[in-house]
Amino acid sequence: MAKRSWILLLAAALAAPALALDKGDALPPLVLPTADGTPLDLASLRGQVVLVDFWASWCGPCRESFPWFAEMHDKLAARGLRIVAISLDEERKDADRFLAMHPAPFTVLFDAEAISGPLFALPAMPSSYLVGRDGIVRARHAGFRAKDRDALAAEIEAALVEPTP
Repeated sequence: MAKRSWILLLAAALAAPALALDKGDALPPLVLPTADGTPLDLASLRGQVVLVDFWASWCGPCRESFPWFAEMHDKLAARGLRIVAISLDEERKDADRFLAMHPAPFTVLFDAEAISGPLFALPAMPSSYLVGRDGIVRARHAGFRAKDRDALAAEIEAALVEPTP
């Protein structure tokens, strides 16, 4: 793992207790490029249920989360779920290699400069945030474990049935 990635994770871990984005917090403003370089502003997704996932090619649990997120996307996108996966890889080629092995039918953004880390104070890799249509975080998950899939699926389902603000 690259030295900057370790520093980012260490800084996030130290800041997490005081600064971590959590349930009830508003999604912070963030604009990052998609695969083709088009900027996507997370604020533009307000009105949708969004699962924001932070990942990297060197993250072992990310290899398990991506297929599950793809399954959730295929199952729930028509009902309004939008998955946005943010790569924290410093090198785009590393992210692209990961995506070749773990295709993403959902939106992928790239944060090689790690500007999102301080905004979210990521507690682990991967970390995901379920955001309601009103832009408020409904749930935060640090890491990805098979035993947590049912709970996360239930949280997504609950957010999908909430009325549009």
